[in-house]
Amino acid sequence: MRVEMVEGNEAERYDPGVVNMDKRCSCGHQMELKLSTVVFKKNAEIENVPVLICDTCNHSEIFPPVKPCLVSLLGRLKALLPEKIHLRFDERNEIARIIQLQQKQEAGVEGVRRLIEERINELLDMLLLARSLEDQEWVDDIQQKLVQLTDKTLAAVIISFSRNRINR
Repeated sequence: MRVEMVEGNEAERYDPGVVNMDKRCSCGHQMELKLSTVVFKKNAEIENVPVLICDTCNHSEIFPPVKPCLVSLLGRLKALLPEKIHLRFDERNEIARIIQLQQKQEAGVEGVRRLIEERINELLDMLLLARSLEDQEWVDDIQQKLVQLTDKTLAAVIISFSRNRINR
């Protein structure tokens, strides 16, 4: 499934204290969390973006916990347009990465917890290396990724796994 991202949606703000994994579409049906390709301005394609999709009416929206990161990425991509751009969001966002790994490994709730723990340990090792090399840009990047993994929104993703598997 491909989702068009229009600039008008950038004004929406995400409140990390409000994550509704039981989101219902305006048509009344349950929305499912899936990884999709987001197309921006017809030239930028971003794969593996977590999107809430209603299979009944095909309404879709970006998963709120990843939206700020996606909007930031799109802001940086504007400077590169009209060139064709193809990116993988799971390489830039830790929540998307965990969801993508979960699908590959077909991990349940405990498997997801293990994936998160392993990734945090990997990032902490990288942080030690970055600090020893005094590479502040790398340190900042790793700290940003750790914040994504320790954010309470990730708990909502784990809860969704316990209710029903996230779909492709």
